[in-house]
This record gives sequence, C-alpha cells and structure tokens, in this order.
Amino acid sequence: MGLGVSMQTVDVNEARKIVHEKESVVIDALGPESFRRQHLPGALNIPSDDADLDGKIRDKVPSKDTRVLVYCSDPECQASPKVYRRLKELGYSDVHEFSGGLKAWAEAGLDFEGEGKKRIEADVER
Repeated sequence: MGLGVSMQTVDVNEARKIVHEKESVVIDALGPESFRRQHLPGALNIPSDDADLDGKIRDKVPSKDTRVLVYCSDPECQASPKVYRRLKELGYSDVHEFSGGLKAWAEAGLDFEGEGKKRIEADVER
C-alpha cells in the first residue's frame, strides 16, 4: 500500500453528486479503449499504467485542492486505487475513489458517455 494511504471511498450516490459538481474532476483510470467505449459523464482518461502518470495528473488537475473522483470497472479492479494513491502521494487533498466503478454506475441505471452509451441503454430496456 505504499505510504499506508487509507482510501476515501464513495458509493454510487456520492459519486453521482461529485460527477455533477462543476469544479470537480472525474478520472477514468482504465485504458483508452475502455474509455472510448464508455465512461462517466465528463470524465478524463488517465490510465493507471500510463508511463507519464504524474505528468498527466499535473496537466489535467493543476490545483491540488480540486475535488477528484477516480474510478475503474468494479471493486476488484486495481486501476483506480493505484491512481488514487498516486494523487495522494503528489499532494492532492480532496480525492475520492468510487470502488463500484462502471459496474455500479450501470446497475444504478445512470447514463454513460462514449460509443457504448446507446448499447448499454438498449440492454437496460429489454
């Protein structure tokens, strides 16, 4: 666990509030192909395995006081915990990890952005 950082996790209701706050930044920690298919509204893609992870974080989240929500696919996925820990190590103070990720968002019937958005909605309607 690196620095022994205890994660501040949020549920789908809290995640939805953060997604809709104008000042917050939402980070999808999955790869670009997954991001292209579907992501939370307004999310930025910073893959956990990016060779320039620190640079991407600093570029996309310039203020360390910004509220940041990071997520990946589901509770077993380790991409968002990795990015969460890196954000904390870099000094970001208001970081939240949405451990349910894409799976919990879909189960709650919430909208996605991306190419797979329509397919997900069609699946839900059946």
